[in-house]
Amino acid sequence: MNKLVIQVDGSMRGGLTGVGYVVYNGSEILDCGCVQYKKQFTNNQAEYLAAINAIKVAAQFDIDELEIQTDSQLVWGQLTQNWMINKEHLRKLHNKFNEISSKQTFNITVKHIPRRDNKLADKMAKSATKERN
Repeated sequence: MNKLVIQVDGSMRGGLTGVGYVVYNGSEILDCGCVQYKKQFTNNQAEYLAAINAIKVAAQFDIDELEIQTDSQLVWGQLTQNWMINKEHLRKLHNKFNEISSKQTFNITVKHIPRRDNKLADKMAKSATKERN
């Protein structure tokens, strides 16, 4: 397998933050899931956490390239277009993304996609914000 595409999204509700992901090999879905954080982050923090999570998920596969797809223009712009990062809490997550990225053996690109094309990752993220016993 040469390239994976992972669509990601973040969600917050009731003091919880969730990140969702869908792993594609071409048009085939290989995996999907979510991670719950028992803390409410900002929407932009959730989107960064989703992108960071995608790298961790991709590391489980033998690939040459990872394309992370996000519907967050801000995260996409800060990771790929050198947009200014004004908030310290986002700068820390940006640095964490870069730190984790630099340790991988595969190339990583980030692409912005419309929200309408990211519905399954959105559904997974929202499912993570439901309280679990």
